[in-house]
Amino acid sequence: MLDILVNIFKTLLQIWSSLTNDQKDSISKAFTDLFEDLFRAYYKENSGGAQ
Repeated sequence: MLDILVNIFKTLLQIWSSLTNDQKDSISKAFTDLFEDLFRAYYKENSGGAQ
């Protein structure tokens, strides 16, 4: 099982290293925007529940 995870990680690392800096920046920005939107939505839904 661990071998499968290591191979997946190696494959992703090879793909990542073959990308240009512009492509890496674009992917990083997309992930950041996605998670920012998810965290904002989660916070808005749960902002009054914990207090």
